[in-house]
Amino acid sequence: MIKPFETLSQKPCLLGVWKAVEEKAREHGAPIIYVNPKNTSRNPWFSFRRRALSDLGDARSATDPWMYNTGLIVVAAVLRIYSLYIAYESKRKLVVFSSAPLFTAGTFLALVGAVKFIGVF
Repeated sequence: MIKPFETLSQKPCLLGVWKAVEEKAREHGAPIIYVNPKNTSRNPWFSFRRRALSDLGDARSATDPWMYNTGLIVVAAVLRIYSLYIAYESKRKLVVFSSAPLFTAGTFLALVGAVKFIGVF
């Protein structure tokens, strides 16, 4: 299990939320992954109120765009695998049909990450 980011101990309200999530995850046997928001800390110009999240993946302006774009590609792979799992395990045609948009979304998410990673747009 990856450790939570360091500032969590400075925010007791978040610490309680994390402990509750960890407890429920252990109860159900689900893995928990903590994400350290290093990408926004490496780009001090970024503001959630003024900029789009995709600006963190821009090769021209972001300090480490590979962090954001690699995250997009990994999430896209997980989404595509999940959609294939839904289609494989389902017994109804409607559920199989509904997994197709998830697969398509995963494909386009991976393409956005790859194109931004190369720096074409």
